[in-house]
Amino acid sequence: MFSRRQFILGSLGFVLCPQAALSRRAKNEAKATGIRSICREAWPPAISPDYAAIVDKGYALFSDQSGRLAIVDLKREDGPHVVGELFGIGKKTVDLTCGQHRAYAISLYESGAESQYFLVTISITPASDPTVMSRLPLSYFSEPSCLAASPDVVLVGGVGLNGENQVLVFPVSGKRRLDESVSPLSTLTFDQPVAKLDIQDRQLVVMQASPRTQLDVINLSNPHIPEKIASIKLDGSYSVMSRTRDILAVAGQSLDRKYDIRLIAFRPTPHVVSQALLPVSEVFDASFQKGQFLVLANQMSRQVVVPVSYGKNLDMTVLPPVMLPAGSRGPAAKARIVVKDKDAYVTSDWGGVQVLNIRKGGWQYMYSHTIPRLPASAVAVWGDRAVLAGADLKLYDIANPQKPVLLDATDVGSTVKSLSCVGNRMLCLSRDGLSLRRIEKPGDIGDVLKVSGNYLTYDSTSQKAYVIQSKEKSTSVCPVRVSEQLVEEKSLELPTAFRRAAADGGQLLLAGLNDLALYRMNDAAEPVGSRRFPNLAIRDLFLGKDYAVISAVDQNLRGFLLTLSFKDIGLPTLGSTDLPQDAVALTVAGRTAVVVGRSPEGRDLATVVDLSNPVQPKIAASLPVVEAACAVMIREQMAIIVGRGLEILSLS
Repeated sequence: MFSRRQFILGSLGFVLCPQAALSRRAKNEAKATGIRSICREAWPPAISPDYAAIVDKGYALFSDQSGRLAIVDLKREDGPHVVGELFGIGKKTVDLTCGQHRAYAISLYESGAESQYFLVTISITPASDPTVMSRLPLSYFSEPSCLAASPDVVLVGGVGLNGENQVLVFPVSGKRRLDESVSPLSTLTFDQPVAKLDIQDRQLVVMQASPRTQLDVINLSNPHIPEKIASIKLDGSYSVMSRTRDILAVAGQSLDRKYDIRLIAFRPTPHVVSQALLPVSEVFDASFQKGQFLVLANQMSRQVVVPVSYGKNLDMTVLPPVMLPAGSRGPAAKARIVVKDKDAYVTSDWGGVQVLNIRKGGWQYMYSHTIPRLPASAVAVWGDRAVLAGADLKLYDIANPQKPVLLDATDVGSTVKSLSCVGNRMLCLSRDGLSLRRIEKPGDIGDVLKVSGNYLTYDSTSQKAYVIQSKEKSTSVCPVRVSEQLVEEKSLELPTAFRRAAADGGQLLLAGLNDLALYRMNDAAEPVGSRRFPNLAIRDLFLGKDYAVISAVDQNLRGFLLTLSFKDIGLPTLGSTDLPQDAVALTVAGRTAVVVGRSPEGRDLATVVDLSNPVQPKIAASLPVVEAACAVMIREQMAIIVGRGLEILSLS
């Protein structure tokens, strides 16, 4: 007998047998044909921003405790733009700070049952390509806890091997790397645990945690012989400090259990100048902005930013708190505030960034951002394996294209700029050079070649790769013979600035912003044809046996797909079609082309174009795809599209 619920659902047209419903749905899906999306695996936001700093060009740098880092432009009108990413700093990041053109992190690495702390040096210039420069084992510590950096030295504080509280001073000089060959210049010991470090103008401030906080001011003009200038004992527990040259602000809880902020002047000798109560129940962090300090805190159940201004005599005025959105309340260990000019960025463990702006009426909350992932820059496919390249190499099993499985993520030390398939292997171009890896095991490196370039293409006919290095008015092309090893051949200089290339049958097609050129590659580059597109910007290109295909945009970002002939030196157009997106990337297999990009309305689209008649390319379908789609590859009757995630289209 049917239940009352079954009877009602049945009267509304629902199938009463769940197994029959599933069976019918499976049959309908099996019968589905045509161009359609069969899978979309979107990535979550980039990182939980546990550490924050401002770096070159006013970009914000965020890092989490899992060894991931992102450099973000937060001032764009269309929202946050991830400039560069880096994964693999370590299994756990203990602390991170930024110096001139570099970031430094204390990271924990694990190898089997053993674990080791390292001081990791990260190059953050250019911002688009952050790279791990070196790793220095912190064998002097059982538990490092904090660090600070200046142009001359890096300081690491924590607990030594014998339980002593210490700070080690390491040199920073020119191009010398902080690795196993570097020894500390000096060691400072303290009676209490070291909680925070700050160094400016060769003056070091060491905050020692205990029931009563102590600040030691040390002169590091000669880092081999540190000179203690003063000790300041505070009646209370203070965990937050921020400094601007000769003024230091500390915030925390006094002995009467009230929260306050104190200003310390360094001249003529370090001493407390003023004190003011804070209307908060917990303090997290503080940051300096001209004429005032901003204190990030909790006020009961709400997170707030308290501006504290000061005058010439360092007398303080606590201004009304700026309330942040409800729910913005996190632990002190994961809440940060950094300030650049008129903008303040607040981070907490909920994974986003809140932006404040100073106006005539004071600081105001503006909006909140979730930091996106940097999209994958390229994809390589062999059999049932697909590798997505970006800040790392992600290996997917696509044997069941409806449900791809992430098998592995390999850290490569810097962002992969370009990728090319070589059978079941792939060539990866990064800041560190060119590496040959197996697609099934991206972590296994067959060979490495030190070569610089912006783009990479591979010619299966001649078994050569071409590394393209674009310059201001010319291009360097480095041929690399690919077998079990990578063999560099003599580089060629071409007179035009090219940024992308495609190779096939011993020929190399290169594209600049508006220029296209075809060369026959022998011992020298023999010109075959060239063409300039004064009203179009070339985005991507394909070189086939019978014709070439390019995607391009006009000044209004309207997309176009063009087929070009080789038979004339002017590379004339065979056919063309308008595209509904800006044609960021292109791939061709047989008589099918797939173009990805963003529409004028802001939708990410994939457009499938029928090239059965190259003179009259026809759009077969256009459909929405994964966010920030920027690379595509065709495998059999599927298109694998990558952006901030993975999407698979059926083409049949």
